[in-house]
Amino acid sequence: MLARTTEQRARTLVGREHDAEPAARWQREPIGAGAAGALRPSDRLIAPGRYVAAHLGREGAASVGTFSSAADLVPVSVGVAFAVVARGSGDVVLTLVDEGAMACARWSESLTLATAGRLPLVLVVERDRAPSPGATGVSSSGQALLGEAVNAEDPEAVLIAVRAAVDRARTGRGPALVACVTRRAAFGPPPWRRGTEGVEATPPERDPIELYARRLVRGGMPRADVESTLRAAEDEVVAWQP
Repeated sequence: MLARTTEQRARTLVGREHDAEPAARWQREPIGAGAAGALRPSDRLIAPGRYVAAHLGREGAASVGTFSSAADLVPVSVGVAFAVVARGSGDVVLTLVDEGAMACARWSESLTLATAGRLPLVLVVERDRAPSPGATGVSSSGQALLGEAVNAEDPEAVLIAVRAAVDRARTGRGPALVACVTRRAAFGPPPWRRGTEGVEATPPERDPIELYARRLVRGGMPRADVESTLRAAEDEVVAWQP
């Protein structure tokens, strides 16, 4: 919620408060929050700045964001992973990318190095294709199925899968990959362009914050606690002064 409100206020400040783009990219909130929650404070997060929830979720820990394309960050992440191994810290490097990064030579070259060096690297990939009905990438026992896709709108599924991948990388078994699959393809083209032209916003009934809030209430969390948490995030952003 803090990431959502931060982005909306930023767009308001530059006169783009009616832009449909934030709603079309809501799935990055559960991806970022779930992935960041799987890391230790000493681990490294290297992700594009558009994954605001991931960076905010680090709460001041080691985190690097940039306006560069995701493909540029993969070799950076591999380099940082080499440094982490050289220091013997036992830390893990996690990077967030979209599937477009997988089509370039930098991806394959970087992963070849990471695999050969058994580097502690986790790649969380955002993919735009419809998942199979009920597919979350989590077994009935609650254990993550590495190599399977997780539902990008489910922060707990993302957390479980990334945590398992992080544990695998931390124990010296080499890099791991988690695919977070969105259903955006069923609702129009991905919003690569600025502005609202050609962008179809995610339907409100699929807002991941609303979905998760209802899930918490159904699970027994008092509704008042959920509502106060959401209000607190809004108040924190509104109260911030440059």
